[in-house]
Amino acid sequence: MALKTIAEELEFFFKSQQEFISESYPGINFSRFKRDFCDFVAVNGLDGEEYLKQVYLGHKNHPLKKFTEKILLKVPLQYINQEAYFYQSSFFVNQNVLIPRSETEVLVEKASQIIKQYFNSKPLFMWDVGTGSGAIFLSLLMEHPYAFKKVVASDVSSEALNIAKKNFFLHEYRLPKKMSVEFICCDRLVDARGGIDLIVTNPPYIKRDADMAGVHHQVHRYEPHLALYLSDANYDRWFEEFFSQIMQHLNPGGMCLMEGQSEHLQHLSHMALNLGFKKCDILLDLCGRERFLQLLK
Repeated sequence: MALKTIAEELEFFFKSQQEFISESYPGINFSRFKRDFCDFVAVNGLDGEEYLKQVYLGHKNHPLKKFTEKILLKVPLQYINQEAYFYQSSFFVNQNVLIPRSETEVLVEKASQIIKQYFNSKPLFMWDVGTGSGAIFLSLLMEHPYAFKKVVASDVSSEALNIAKKNFFLHEYRLPKKMSVEFICCDRLVDARGGIDLIVTNPPYIKRDADMAGVHHQVHRYEPHLALYLSDANYDRWFEEFFSQIMQHLNPGGMCLMEGQSEHLQHLSHMALNLGFKKCDILLDLCGRERFLQLLK
């Protein structure tokens, strides 16, 4: 009996588990599945395409065995490969940070428009609150490399902040040599200082009990709860404190762009206006759902 190649064994696994894989990873086909496996072995310094040609000699530490075990556990592919594509760039991710998603790209697009429209001739002080992987502020830095005089990325999680630092290092070659970013481990804007022109943030905005039914099981199982959830009882107080900090530290005419839960944005908008913001617009995502707040001081 002829031995199978790794490529043949990978295809056999995909076909035998196709219903499960399609349910767990919607839209995936074998071509994408094979590419993801190649990316997985590339993390260990192997050439995926060449590796697929080798004979499969199964053992418990074989990369194919490890890959398929993770698939059967429904681990998100971005965590398996430690890479997520966001706004024209790839970012290192692991389970200490949220997986950057396409809807958050709209926040980057809106921030980019604000930079062009309102701050075109002025170097900015930008703060990314709850930076996670750093995908938001890094995407803006790469799109507007000379727009900023100062950039701060903060997160309450030191593990997440280390991922943001790693991604800054990975993309630093694309930025001006004098560009520097300060990384601060703090809760929201507790340690903020100086007048900020632009705040971008994707904070935890899901009510742990009231909104739980709408959270995908893979998101709940694998992504960091600290970045996802707030307790129902503390929800309003948490955002009232946050908006008060934003109001305190934004320069007059400064703006904040925040992603949020569609069911709560109207309420949060009224809260922000009552705290003194000049304007608070609710912006839509690509599916036409209310997704973002744009606050003007």
